[in-house]
Amino acid sequence: MDGNVARVFSRLAAVEIPVQDPGAKRLFWGLAEALLPKGRAGDFNQALMELGATVCVPRQPRCPSCPVARFCVAREKGWTARLPIRTPRKALPERREIVALVARGDTLLLRRRPEGGLLGGLWEFPSVPDEGRGGRLLGSFFRLHGLSANPEGSLGAFRHVFTHFRLEVEARTFSAARPGREEAARRWVDAATLDELPVTRLTRRIHEAWKARTLAPLPLFER
Repeated sequence: MDGNVARVFSRLAAVEIPVQDPGAKRLFWGLAEALLPKGRAGDFNQALMELGATVCVPRQPRCPSCPVARFCVAREKGWTARLPIRTPRKALPERREIVALVARGDTLLLRRRPEGGLLGGLWEFPSVPDEGRGGRLLGSFFRLHGLSANPEGSLGAFRHVFTHFRLEVEARTFSAARPGREEAARRWVDAATLDELPVTRLTRRIHEAWKARTLAPLPLFER
């Protein structure tokens, strides 16, 4: 019961229930069982999927060439444009963070996310919430771990969408003046082999941006 099949049944029976609703799905399965030709389940299923993919398309369905147009209640009522009904997606809440990309020679500072939580056990660049005081929180993080770092600049903004929220981060670069204490969940990693660790996707993107800027050739000057 893919999206194409659900759309066909929604229009054939003029179903005014959102297709995501469990009641609509039960109705669609009931229609499928009632219409299923004995011994030809595979052909029937393939025909429905092809019908939804090529004729009963989401916008401007090709009703004049539809082989089941005479049975379609939505066409009879002029409802093909408004069906199937879909429940609008809720807007995801947004979060903002500052990510610190701290370099010490050829190494970068990473921390490991707690096990059991979101992206548990993966490595990432340290970050703090950015709620108007992100700079101070970042300074507190450095002091907490005995780290001293000099700000160098910004890599810009990065966005990532999770299931329940959208995340926007500003990646700032630093050079370490004092490396701080060694900890099990925090380590200095060779920048060249960082991708060999299980890191978050956002960390990989920020690392790629950092490499592109760090390894960019120096501009040529005319004499």
